[in-house]
Order: sequence, then C-alpha cells, then structure tokens
Amino acid sequence: MKAHSVPADYWPFTIEAAFPPTLRRQAESAGAWRFSGTPQAELLDNPDLARRLFAVLPKLGPDDDAYWYMMAPHPEAKETFAAWVVEPKQRTEENYAAFEEIVRGIRAVVTPRSDNSEATTRARGAA
Repeated sequence: MKAHSVPADYWPFTIEAAFPPTLRRQAESAGAWRFSGTPQAELLDNPDLARRLFAVLPKLGPDDDAYWYMMAPHPEAKETFAAWVVEPKQRTEENYAAFEEIVRGIRAVVTPRSDNSEATTRARGAA
C-alpha cells in the first residue's frame, strides 16, 4: 500500500488481507480463493485516491503483491478460504504473523495485574 501512496486511513482490512499474498496464491491454486473483480471498498472512500488507483489497477495483476491487497475477495469464497487457512498445513507462525500484534494486545488487556499495581492500590485505599 505504501508503494502506491495509499494513506494508512484507507488501507483495506479484511481477515484475508492479514495473510500474505503467497499463502493466498496457494489458496487460489487449491480452489479456496477467488477475487470479486472489484477493489476493496475502503479504496473507493476517497475520490482522489480512487481516481489515482483506477489508473494503476489495470496495470497490476495477480503476479503483483499489491493486487492481492487492493482487490476484494469474492464473498462466496470467504468461508472456503477460512476453512482452508485453518487446516494444519497452513497453520504456521509465518502464515499467521499478522495476528501476533493483535494477540499481544489482547493478552495485555486480559492478563491480571499484580497485587501491587496502581489500580489495586487505589482500590484497596477506597475499601
């Protein structure tokens, strides 16, 4: 997305886009992935960006990683891809690397704080 100067606020996010293009290419070869034929909806929210990208998109194709991030998955292939990507062969640290930061953030929120934490100290003082 950076290579095509797409502002971070307009970066599309689908669960599928969290997986690397190489994995999605494998899914396509296995019949577990299809493109919808349209760009990701977020890319159309900004008219100037959409005009610029529509000049670039016809030049891109499935051999270009950017294409895999800019083009939307086909809605009917989402469940097929989900079933395929959780098979043991695909469940590798490399394939799921994008989720590491999310898991760390969740862990930080749900991990109990020690009894010496500031919140615990304030709560004890109020009791």
